[in-house]
Amino acid sequence: MSTRDEIVDLSESSEVLELLFQYMYPQRQPSLSGLQFSLLDSLANTAEKYQVYSALEICKVHMTWATQKSSRSARVDEGPIKVLLYAGRHGYQDVCDVAAPKSLGCSLQQGQQTLNLQLFAAWMVYRDKIMPILRDVTEPTVLHRGGLPSCALWNEFYPTFIKKFIGQPDNVLRFSEFVASSKSKLSECSWCINRIERWEVSVASHISKIKFSSSL
Repeated sequence: MSTRDEIVDLSESSEVLELLFQYMYPQRQPSLSGLQFSLLDSLANTAEKYQVYSALEICKVHMTWATQKSSRSARVDEGPIKVLLYAGRHGYQDVCDVAAPKSLGCSLQQGQQTLNLQLFAAWMVYRDKIMPILRDVTEPTVLHRGGLPSCALWNEFYPTFIKKFIGQPDNVLRFSEFVASSKSKLSECSWCINRIERWEVSVASHISKIKFSSSL
């Protein structure tokens, strides 16, 4: 029985398939720069589904870049967590480690709705490793003049500063950014500046040791 005229229904949109087909012919490949994320996400996953090898690596590169372009102003941005889903599904642990920190701005509900069970469990483990960093890595004491452990400047600064991280694992990963924007409030005390800089180094060291891929 001939299947030459048989029609095959594909679940992907015509827009995605049109892009994908351009990777299957001897012609210049389409530019993915500026492509809407939802379309890029669909293309990347479709290329993996049909194993279109000429499209796999470039899609992987652009999906990785998409996590860096994600806007902090949009807390509901699902780009990073969808990149995490893509990377986890297809075994790209290096992309998982790039996307996971960016995905922590998503709510637990978003994570549960987006990720499969295995990745959601790994994501929760990763969150649980990030959350206690500032509890476990306490700010080092820097003795002030006269042997005092702190001054009025630090005592006023610390409670307001630490509140920024309570229940916000994504903010913990941006600790250095918060230090940079807040350090001027301690500018009148060199001991306090030294204290927060040493704290920053210690937190950064702990963060660098936590990889999402180790939870998989």
